[in-house]
Amino acid sequence: MKIAAAQMTCAPADVRTNAARAAALAVTAREQGAALVVFPEFTLTGYELDALAADPGLWTGADDPRLDPLRAAGIATAVNVALPGDGPRPAIATLVHDADGAHVTTYRKQHLFRHEQDLFEPGTGDGCFELLGVRFSLGVCYDNTSPNCPAGARPPAAGSTWPAPCTGPATGSASGPPCTRASPNGTACTSSSPTTSARRAREPAAAARPCGPRAARCSPRPTTAPRRW
Repeated sequence: MKIAAAQMTCAPADVRTNAARAAALAVTAREQGAALVVFPEFTLTGYELDALAADPGLWTGADDPRLDPLRAAGIATAVNVALPGDGPRPAIATLVHDADGAHVTTYRKQHLFRHEQDLFEPGTGDGCFELLGVRFSLGVCYDNTSPNCPAGARPPAAGSTWPAPCTGPATGSASGPPCTRASPNGTACTSSSPTTSARRAREPAAAARPCGPRAARCSPRPTTAPRRW
């Protein structure tokens, strides 16, 4: 299976504009043969924590009509949002939809980073799902610094294997390209740089690359030429 890691510069706190930009990248990924496209953290708003805390209108559920352009892109998508919850604070969550636009799963970030702890509710579920016969487990950004990366949260069923990537809007460095890391149980962690709206992204979307024996944050280093969408 070909998986695309998309990287984009967001319009600050503008869900509709960013959904349209993400949908255009998703269509390009589909045309280049990808079955799944994974977007960075807070794709639909940028990492605009003050705005997200002040305006619940920026929070996005799996059935939000503002996601219609992504759901209509004809490719499975994993997009990260501020997700409304039962309480006063949202979760940092990845919504997965299949190529037909149907909701597959929602994963809520478990390991919140510093100031995020004051604004968001942590998740508890592992976010495992299956797509086209491949099993996945989601992780978001700081999740991937934990030795209990969500990729290892659920053991494989008896008699089966667990070759799935631990994919998701994950990040290692502020400007480094996407990378692939092997987690402790032999799965891979696919990650991409964080969404930015305060500056232009210095790296376009790039192909995943192997970069280490265990799940951890990636350090900036030279890579092969990036894949331009």
